This record gives sequence, C-alpha cells and structure tokens, in this order.
Amino acid sequence: MAATLFATNYLMSLAQYRSPGFKKLVSGEAMELIRDGKPGRQVMQKERMTMDDIKSSLRARGIDSIERVRLGYLEDDGEISAPLYREAEAGDQNAMEQSHRKKSQMT
Repeated sequence: MAATLFATNYLMSLAQYRSPGFKKLVSGEAMELIRDGKPGRQVMQKERMTMDDIKSSLRARGIDSIERVRLGYLEDDGEISAPLYREAEAGDQNAMEQSHRKKSQMT
C-alpha cells in the first residue's frame, strides 16, 4: 500500500516537472486578489471568499488593514501573499505632514 502511494506521488511530481500545463491543471496558479488596497471581487466570487476571510488571513500575517497591501495574491495552497506599501506610499498623510513639518523647521 505505501509503495503504491510513493510511486503515485513520484509519477505526479515527474509529470508536473515535465509538463507545465499538467502542473497548472493539478496544482492551479496564484490569482491576483488585492491591488492597491482594493479586493478583486471577481476572484472573491470565483473562490467563494468573503471580506472577513481576507481580513482574517491578513491579520494572521500581521497586516492590520487591506489598504496597506500593494498587491496580494491568492496562492494555489489557499494562502494570501501580500507585499505592503511603505507608510508614505500608502498615502499616510500624517507621516507625510510630520516629515514636511520637520523639513520646514530645519530651514
């Protein structure tokens, strides 16, 4: 029984290595879920995800707000990968204003 499982696993791995189309069919591919802090509603509907699902997954990664995400992908394993904006890039007016005040005070 165990030998059959190992052989099947080996053959599946070999087929995925040799055929990108087979790999895509079996494993799937990452889909763009978040762009510029806004969720992709079509992907959410296709994958039957709610905003609560996305927020929960982001919180588990230490991301407190979807608006901080520049580009987020729903990976083929169900995880969300999401690089963040730097605070100034995300439009954090407070940080920009403080930076501007410091510059003004220096001159």
